[in-house]
Amino acid sequence: MNAPQRRNLPTRIARRAGQWALGTPTVLFFIMMLALLPFAAAAMLSNWLTVSDNPASDTTARIIALLMPLLLWFSAAFVAWLVARWILIEPLTALRREVANYAPGKILHILALPRAASREVRELSEAFHALSATVAQHDSEMLGALSRQKQLTREIHHRVKNNLQVVSSLISLHWRAAKNSEAAAAYLAIQRRVDALSVVQRNYYAELEEQTGVRARAILSEIATGLKTSAKIQSNQSLNVEVHCDDLCLNLDVAAPLAFMTVELADLVIAQREHATLILSLSLLPDAPLQARYTLESSIFQAAPNRAIQDTDLCERVLSGLARQLRTPLDHDSSAGRYSIVVPVV
Repeated sequence: MNAPQRRNLPTRIARRAGQWALGTPTVLFFIMMLALLPFAAAAMLSNWLTVSDNPASDTTARIIALLMPLLLWFSAAFVAWLVARWILIEPLTALRREVANYAPGKILHILALPRAASREVRELSEAFHALSATVAQHDSEMLGALSRQKQLTREIHHRVKNNLQVVSSLISLHWRAAKNSEAAAAYLAIQRRVDALSVVQRNYYAELEEQTGVRARAILSEIATGLKTSAKIQSNQSLNVEVHCDDLCLNLDVAAPLAFMTVELADLVIAQREHATLILSLSLLPDAPLQARYTLESSIFQAAPNRAIQDTDLCERVLSGLARQLRTPLDHDSSAGRYSIVVPVV
């Protein structure tokens, strides 16, 4: 039995018991009348035979002799019904009213039942009290564990975010101390990837309480700004990055590979030292509400013989690995200069 079922168990039992208690008096009365009917019939038949054998008896005596068993029959059933009501029905109705007001976390009190109440009803009241106390204790433990888990999760993500900032700062120091342009470009390429991961981690930490993932538009815009700055520093070129993104949220395990994929393809554009435009687009698929298509488009991605084949092959291997991590194929339209991949959204 899971936690919600356990919390609602007293209410369900009380509802069943209350329905039975409310419908019992009338049914019980008729059952007792049916149970005593053979005795009443036998008494009427005996009195009838006795009166019939006595010619001296008058009409009144005969009527009384016939009606007396019926009166005793009805009286016995009524008394039995009253006793059952005092012993069983009224205590069960009181217990039903008490349990009907039950709410998760509340501890039911043991009812102050009259002495005439049956021992079974008293034990049922005590069982409800023990059950509600157990449920309240389990709820308190689960809430405490959930609170501790949230605190630990926030602490872990906070430390990861801070560590990424430290790593980015160290890479920046090494870039500034680089002796040649190739080493500086390598440090900047590494820093772009670390900064992209930092953007995802920082946005996820900001949205941690809402538990809706990270907003795709925010991370793509911030990554685009970082790419423009890095391209200006590395090759003194103005990289134009356009972002077209629907208002969507991504899980952390989807946002991080997309960020790496964006930086990996942006490196190809920056390495060509040409004035080019990189278009980032994330749009919801009309026939799949929980899926979106992420597209990266640039004229640099078109097939051309003068491109660096080694860098392109390395980029293709990295992109293939990221696509395997996302468990979805990566499409490349070389004629249009477009990469696209379908990813799940929140």
